[in-house]
Amino acid sequence: METKLSNASAIRPMSMRRPPIEAGLQKHWFAIRLKYIKAEKFASLLPTSLGKCFVPPVVTNLVFIYSDYKTLWNYRTFNLNGSHMGFMRNPKTWEPVIVRDRDMEIFMRICGASKCPIVMTEKPSVKLGDFVRVTGGPFKGAEGYVVRMQKSKRVLIDVGSLLWVATDYISPDLLETIPKEESGAKDS
Repeated sequence: METKLSNASAIRPMSMRRPPIEAGLQKHWFAIRLKYIKAEKFASLLPTSLGKCFVPPVVTNLVFIYSDYKTLWNYRTFNLNGSHMGFMRNPKTWEPVIVRDRDMEIFMRICGASKCPIVMTEKPSVKLGDFVRVTGGPFKGAEGYVVRMQKSKRVLIDVGSLLWVATDYISPDLLETIPKEESGAKDS
């Protein structure tokens, strides 16, 4: 008696998943969760050939790596240090979370420019206002929602729907409202 298993019914443990066939060599920012190791230590052990690495402040078990999927997969599979890492995945599609280059650039600028950036691992339950673009200052080009936090107006930026980072105070005259059709903003 011969049984056939469909690909949809076959469930493999995380360690057995292979990269999708269409995974090319195009570089992206991947969100990587860490197990049993702090982000700073993990980042210091990464070879430079793997790609750029960014460790966000305050969050101890998350790093962002700019590399291609196959290189990261091979490092994860065949390197002892790689055993500590796992791809953050979209819960609906199970695809690895990829953060847009522009969002990462602004996220890194905010973390570098702020003495103590506000970084959240869950979307805040504040009422979001207009979608805006910052037109001047150190956060020029940042796009996000205007929120009021710690008694000042800030711009809340979505980083791959994993983290939300709020800028320091931004003067209202440096904010330009963007119509939703032009913004490409993700609906909540």
